[in-house]
Amino acid sequence: MQEVARYDPNRKPSSWMEVIQPGQYAAFFSDIESGAEITSDGDYFNAGMIGRCLIFDSLEEAEQYCCQKVEDITNLRCDVFDSHGRANPPVATFANRRHQHRLDSQAESRRLMRWGLVSIATSCPLFWFAWTRRGEAWIAAFFGLQLVIAGLRVLHWGYSLKEELRYRKAQSDLRKQQTTAAKTGRS
Repeated sequence: MQEVARYDPNRKPSSWMEVIQPGQYAAFFSDIESGAEITSDGDYFNAGMIGRCLIFDSLEEAEQYCCQKVEDITNLRCDVFDSHGRANPPVATFANRRHQHRLDSQAESRRLMRWGLVSIATSCPLFWFAWTRRGEAWIAAFFGLQLVIAGLRVLHWGYSLKEELRYRKAQSDLRKQQTTAAKTGRS
């Protein structure tokens, strides 16, 4: 493990992206609630401090370190990136068990889709009421339409989250395979 400043004008090369090698992984730490960048010890950066990341030689080493850190420091979020950096989604994201609900997950996408369907189903009695009154209760139809629109938006949001998670997983697996292939090619 190596701690590296993200940008250091006195270092050659100056950017962390030029320091990290293929097959290595970088861990970035942030506060789970505010999203502010913090150190691996859970301390906030002072004004003028240069952001830092930890570079690991293997994904397993990065995962073990991050799992231990998020258990020790409850407000810590750890994002692990491969040697391509932040151009791609993180290979892995870690948070304390108390804050797992703040991370994007399949359960969150299912919950959103379920609420979208509930909203659409709730509009049915309003449409039925407006229809039985022969249009005199137009306000019920108006609110029913609003529930359908809101339900479709939440349904789309949940499905989009599900597809985003699937895409991230596929890309992560692909990059892991490429990294493994590159390592075995070098050996």
